[in-house]
Amino acid sequence: MVITLITDHSVFIKNWLELIFNDKLKIPPEIKNRIFAIWFCGAIDTVSQEEQNYLKLLGECKARGFENTLSLLYQFGNLVESIKIQLREVDEKSQLGIIQFRNTIVHGRLHSVHNDKIKFRIFDIENNRTKKTSLSQAEFWEIIGDQWKNSIDEFLGPIRVKFLRPESHYHNNLKTFSKKNFVSLVTTIGYKDLK
Repeated sequence: MVITLITDHSVFIKNWLELIFNDKLKIPPEIKNRIFAIWFCGAIDTVSQEEQNYLKLLGECKARGFENTLSLLYQFGNLVESIKIQLREVDEKSQLGIIQFRNTIVHGRLHSVHNDKIKFRIFDIENNRTKKTSLSQAEFWEIIGDQWKNSIDEFLGPIRVKFLRPESHYHNNLKTFSKKNFVSLVTTIGYKDLK
């Protein structure tokens, strides 16, 4: 499970990283913004997975004496902390705007249009963890209208640039997790404890 937690995010990073950061590909900023909307939601999912599994896995690895797997788990914890730092810079209303846009481009439909309450998992800046929102249709669409009022790219562009800035701790983790042999290295280290 530790290997899966780490390699899932590594594969996710590898799938999208080059499209956002490789300037030789000449990907337009509008496309980068759309990729970022998917990326942002994946980052929240990674934090949510850590919240559900980290302490349980930490205890189990310690109880079994899995030193190699523990080192991998600490590395994953470091990644999640760097994601949280970036997420704290995006207010909750902007998060809703990003998530709604991601759902629209991925699913091709408006999410929860028939529900009385709209529920999304967002990052709670004050408590440094994820939480579920529960907004009425009127509240939700007022927020979305305010976030998207000019254009989606004017909304997403500055958030993307700030979130993925090269001087961040998260960006350094991206370099590590996107290395060519990272997944096989993690697997090799993790399985040492089973020998």
